[in-house]
Amino acid sequence: MRKLTIYIFSLGLITMIVQIVTLREFMFLFGGNEMIIGIFLANWMILTGSGTFIGKTAKNMKNKVRMIHSVFIILSWLPVIMIFLISVCRNLIFKPGIEIGLFQITTVIAVFLAPFCFLSGFLFTILTKVNIISNPNVSAEQTYSTEAFGSLIAGFFSSFIFFYWFSNFQIIILLTFLVPLVIMFPLNKRLNFKHFLPVLFSAAFAIVMFALRADYLLKGLIFENQIIKYLKDTPYGNLTVTKTDNQINVFENGRLLFSTDNQISNEESVHYAMLQHPEPKNILLISGGISGITKEILKYNVEKIDYIEINPEIFVIGKKFTHSLDDDRIRTISHDARIYIHKTDNNYDVVLINLPEPSTAELNRYYTVEFLIGIKKILNKQGIIMMSLPSTANYINEEARQLNSVIYNTCKRVFNNVIVIPGERNYFLISDMKLTTNITQLIENKNIETVYLNTYYINGIILQQRSDYLMRNLNQNTQINTDFKPVSYFYYLGYWLSQFNLGRNTLWFIFITLLVVIIAISIFFRPVTSAIMITGFSASAIEIILLLSLQILFGYIYQVIGICIAVFMGGLAFGAFYRKRIFGNANFIQFAIIQLSTGVSSLVIPLLLNHLHFHMFLGIGIIMILLFLVSFLTGLMFSLSIHLRKGELTGNVATLYSSDLIGSALGAFTTSVFLIPLAGLKTSAYLLGMLNIVFAIYLFIRKNKF
Repeated sequence: MRKLTIYIFSLGLITMIVQIVTLREFMFLFGGNEMIIGIFLANWMILTGSGTFIGKTAKNMKNKVRMIHSVFIILSWLPVIMIFLISVCRNLIFKPGIEIGLFQITTVIAVFLAPFCFLSGFLFTILTKVNIISNPNVSAEQTYSTEAFGSLIAGFFSSFIFFYWFSNFQIIILLTFLVPLVIMFPLNKRLNFKHFLPVLFSAAFAIVMFALRADYLLKGLIFENQIIKYLKDTPYGNLTVTKTDNQINVFENGRLLFSTDNQISNEESVHYAMLQHPEPKNILLISGGISGITKEILKYNVEKIDYIEINPEIFVIGKKFTHSLDDDRIRTISHDARIYIHKTDNNYDVVLINLPEPSTAELNRYYTVEFLIGIKKILNKQGIIMMSLPSTANYINEEARQLNSVIYNTCKRVFNNVIVIPGERNYFLISDMKLTTNITQLIENKNIETVYLNTYYINGIILQQRSDYLMRNLNQNTQINTDFKPVSYFYYLGYWLSQFNLGRNTLWFIFITLLVVIIAISIFFRPVTSAIMITGFSASAIEIILLLSLQILFGYIYQVIGICIAVFMGGLAFGAFYRKRIFGNANFIQFAIIQLSTGVSSLVIPLLLNHLHFHMFLGIGIIMILLFLVSFLTGLMFSLSIHLRKGELTGNVATLYSSDLIGSALGAFTTSVFLIPLAGLKTSAYLLGMLNIVFAIYLFIRKNKF
């Protein structure tokens, strides 16, 4: 039945759009940390899996067609309510200035996603049942692949069209119009006027919301007591500019990048480094220039300031709201700093890295050995680098000590001299030449006019003592921070979690407990069900590893996350759809071979990642191919499992689909929150590979109990 196929395809389309939009909103709400991706996907899949499993109970429902229409209508309006509640909860549930913990983040995401995910999973089971009854020639995996194809199309449309022209909330508003348009053509009745009413109502609602600029109103609920001057969802993240009195604040994904007229921060972010160099001429500034930092740099007799931002919209904001870019010596460069440093022929005297702490995998890539080696190649003789971490004031706890120690040891691996000057932040000065903390003397010698960095504000002896105290407390034996083992990212997570009494031992305990639960479930279930759960676990975990690899290599996760998820769903669809043409009749040997292939694919990932640095298009292409391959194997496994598992067909589909999603949920959660921070990306991939190889052997052993 063509109409039913359209309904199944539309379900995949709708759920994927809602998934990508709400994921972006939660990343905005919780500061853009990639850990949110794993927590979000885990909640999404386990809730959808629960709905799919419960859908089995509706097999005796008399009026399934009415149920399908009703659920579609509810699904079209739930996202509007969800986005609204996400916007208001930040200040209603969590008061401004209060840190949000791991438990609270997980709970909030689960509560908001539960209605939509549960109903979409429930609807999938009902549509599968109706599809099989209506057309006995249609296989169960065709329903699975049709829904996945809808997700594939949604992912590409979202990434290449929707997110370039509309905000997240505007996309959801358009969805309220799209769904009634689909179900306007009923499954078992002729079209009449009453079927147009939901479409007309949704169209009127969309026009009103666009006219009122509802997205501005919603963000106004988050940024209380601030005037929103600029709001845009860019391919690199959401940018929001607010005004408080005469101060301009720039937020990216809800995280404050910088504020204008913060004179103390601006002076410290420039002069600690610039004063060390005998004659700084060429300056490389990585981020933060429109906060007022360029004015401080221009107090020196510089010839050129190359100012880099990966997001070109920040330069638009700078020109519109500040005068920080007015000088002709400032050259704005819209590029990823990592790739720019690798390709440029320019050399610099001072490199100022004015980025937030390594609280995300994206930011961590600017605190690694690989990045520092790249900078060293473009430094002139006596060149200096400066980066910073949050201030530890006069007390440094264990987590902050470890974080500062990792950055210090990483810098020492590449440069001879590193000193740390405590101020508004802990400023790391890095060079092969001699460095000093005697800032006041340097200011007097160079006659630089400053408001705060002078003998009236700074006591040179106390500054030296505070620096010595911090340096004495650093651990010289910590690990080095690298691209694919982001140690400082983990220690930052530990520093954050320590505020909620969740130390490293607690994380290990939770991880081991989850691992034991997964193994126990795998042994308890039938081999085919266990295999689907393990495959779902591995596929989801590998997806997280590849997404973070993409982020680490190119810093593009916000831009391409829709494409990545679409490619993954496309692999599932093609795998399920073409399984019969590839293998013919299903048997356990094929099943075990695919499990083994998934393990081998995981083992190959670290070998390929070693060769992808700075090869942007090649790297993105290979990561997409790996995503497709792993999901293709998962689609093959799912299709085979339907024919290998004994029992009633619809019940099997619901059980296997929910097992797949629950395994995927556990994989996304444990990998992003525990496995990668504890073991790194490459080791995580090796462990997943071994898990699948061992389980393939287990399938051969239990081949008679399928």
